[in-house]
Amino acid sequence: MAVLMRGVQVAANTVGETQDVTISGFGTPKAAIVVVSYGITNGTINAGSQYSLGFTDFTNTRCLSVRASNNQASTVIHNIPSNDRILNIFQASGTGIQGIATLASITDGVRFSWSSFPGGAVQMQVIMLSGSDLSAFVGQWDGDGTADNVTEITGVGFEADTLMAMGLDTAIDNGVNEAVSTLSVGFCDNGVGITQSCVHMGWQHNESSGDTASVVTNNRILQDASGNNLRESAEITAFDADGFDSTARGSSSVYNDCCFLALKFGGKKKHWVGNFDSLTSDGNASITGVGFRPSSFIKITSLNDTINTFQETAAVSGGWGFSSIDSNTEMSISVSDKVGSATTVTNSVADVKSTYLLLDDGTALFTSTNVSFDADGITDNFTATNSTARKWFGFALGGTPPTITTLTPLDNATDVAVDQDLIIVFSEAVNIGAGNILIKRTIGDTTFQTIDVTSGNVTGGGTDTITITHNSLENGIGIEYYINIADGCFVGDLGGVFAGISDMTTWSFTTTAGDDVTLGQGISSHLGIGLHI
Repeated sequence: MAVLMRGVQVAANTVGETQDVTISGFGTPKAAIVVVSYGITNGTINAGSQYSLGFTDFTNTRCLSVRASNNQASTVIHNIPSNDRILNIFQASGTGIQGIATLASITDGVRFSWSSFPGGAVQMQVIMLSGSDLSAFVGQWDGDGTADNVTEITGVGFEADTLMAMGLDTAIDNGVNEAVSTLSVGFCDNGVGITQSCVHMGWQHNESSGDTASVVTNNRILQDASGNNLRESAEITAFDADGFDSTARGSSSVYNDCCFLALKFGGKKKHWVGNFDSLTSDGNASITGVGFRPSSFIKITSLNDTINTFQETAAVSGGWGFSSIDSNTEMSISVSDKVGSATTVTNSVADVKSTYLLLDDGTALFTSTNVSFDADGITDNFTATNSTARKWFGFALGGTPPTITTLTPLDNATDVAVDQDLIIVFSEAVNIGAGNILIKRTIGDTTFQTIDVTSGNVTGGGTDTITITHNSLENGIGIEYYINIADGCFVGDLGGVFAGISDMTTWSFTTTAGDDVTLGQGISSHLGIGLHI
């Protein structure tokens, strides 16, 4: 089975100890990522800022959560790390946790087991990865406070293609609320060289001005900061067959524990991590330079307008977001904390959009929906933007489209039997997608039969050979047919989407008359007239 990465947005349980989240035909996941805020109704901004991020390989789980309370003269901030829970949802005020869950894999999805329930049905982003070629491992490493020291991380069991990492300013396994506010999230790609980017968010504790600041750092997977000062960062400098090396950059203290999700796609997926700028006016915007057509895309957004610079003003800090996009789902979560306010104003939002990014006062600064997955990236349509370009980064997974190796019957074949199956041999194994296959008559350009690719007429999904059965074609001498296939009917094992056939000449053929059909019958059938010879 191909490596698949799919997301679904679902409201958290407020009753019921278990909650199953499934995608039909997905298979049993090997890894999952869960993101949650205080957002309940799509597009409705909720008071209070909560951000919980967790990932699991279903043997090891790590979760980091941070919260800033609303309407406090002194910013009330808490975070908590956990090495068994997939999420922690804080109370809107106080220090208690009202939503705690673990996660297990089941057929076609995951099962949340709730030991306590959130106060409302908050929206959760659940991103699952499956496939026989996928390897996944969740772990952690201790940060190092000495510049250029190398920490060797072992025990992963494979050389990772991609890392996702996160860090908090406290120990991962203490399970205790801490009055600190830093959170960093990053991606690293082990492709042609090593590329990595991260965001750091800082919500200051006990600041009457409600200080908040952030930074987007290139060539680092994690970044730490204190007050207005950048501190140590972590750079992934090498990968090997059992792990990777993290090199400390800068000095001073760093995250006590750095958590990571390592993924290997078995050569069956292309992968990319890179930076890009936001659109500065409404309309379509394309993220390019990916180098392949993505099948899934994770986007990290921030208000920062400069790379590698700690920023602390209302225009450029206080808010950031996490978006997940695939062919079936787009979903975003964003949180914000008001800069320079004696009364802290914090906000959270969730929506089924490819981008949703809040300004520090909780207003929507950027919103978009996905238009397409392109040969070199993705295109979104923005309905809210800002004239200042913001620095964002993302992770793409996908592959080159499969190509046709052989057609049966051959293009331009003659004397094709009316009951001949249509057979396509692709350059790689393909999975069934969505759309229609049309058998069309060349004369008159009319449709003889429409076949849903998900119907029983189409078999061979998961292999390189697709067989299409159909109604018996019309008997006649010189009756020509051609085949059209919708874009998206077939998805390659490498993640690429077959673009389909949309013309009259790529796959056409001519049928032969049956043994019991006379010349006159063939001509009359073809021309639609009565003819007697």
